[in-house]
Formats: sequence, C-alpha cells, structure tokens
Amino acid sequence: MPERQTDRQRVEVTLISQILLGVLINGVDRQDETAIRTHLLLKQATDEAVSDLVDGHRNRLLRRSEYAHREIMEPFTRAGSSVAVLGLVAFYFLQELVRQEYLCVGRDSALKRALDLLLPALEPAANVPELDGEAQRRLPEFIEKMHRQGYFRKLHLGEVLARPAL
Repeated sequence: MPERQTDRQRVEVTLISQILLGVLINGVDRQDETAIRTHLLLKQATDEAVSDLVDGHRNRLLRRSEYAHREIMEPFTRAGSSVAVLGLVAFYFLQELVRQEYLCVGRDSALKRALDLLLPALEPAANVPELDGEAQRRLPEFIEKMHRQGYFRKLHLGEVLARPAL
C-alpha cells in the first residue's frame, strides 16, 4: 500500500473486498471451509486498507464504503438477479482495474489469497455463454455506478467498452 493514500483511495480498496464478499456471501454455502477462509481473507483485506487510522476515522471510512457498496450493488442484487453474473462482473471489473494499472494485487496480500480461493468458483459460470455475455454487457453499468459514487474515476470506461468480448 502506498505510504499516503487519500480517503477515497482507501474506500476504493475496501469496496473491492466488499464486492467480492457480497459475491461470496450470496453465492456459496457459508459453512464451506473454503468459503469461511475466503470470507476471513476478504475481511482482512478490508482491515488492511484502514488499519493505520484511528478508530473514528477508520469507522467513518468503513461507513462510506458500506454506503457506496449498497448503492453500487443494488441493481445487481435485486430479486431474480444471478449471483453468477454478479461474480463475473466483479471478476471483469478487477481484471480491468489490473489491466488499466489502477490496481496492483500484492503477491502475499489477503486480497490475492482470497482471489486464489474465489476465482476458481466463478469459472463454471464463465463457461456459460449467456451468463458470461450478460456479465460483460453489465460491466459498463457497474463501472458507471462506481463513477457516480465518485470512485474509480480514473478507470476509463471507453477502454472497457472498446475491449473485445472474451
């Protein structure tokens, strides 16, 4: 983590963990050992982003992150929405963050260890053309929601729209 992060940057980091946690909580058996480990790692990744702050400041940032998370996820978690599509949207979002060099996931970070456990669970959905296609169509909407909340503003939507479908 860079030495001096802005509050917005810290919220962005916690949002990544929260989005993945939402996919995990809504998509797997919470008693599964891998799910439990992944849940703990995502919580740790959230904590890492704000661990150096005093309690009041840390709590304010976490509340900001929770609010933004609810606003961003609302259209993706409505009744009838597919958790598999949400998982793939989250995957493509992370992929775009890394591709545009907005995010670098540290090799030994809690986020990296969580991704190593979570991403294989998304692979079956990625192999279903209808789910994968819907996720890729909804990715710009997801990023636009982030932008409207004031987050990930340097993530270029034009590059997302121009990228070929995988």
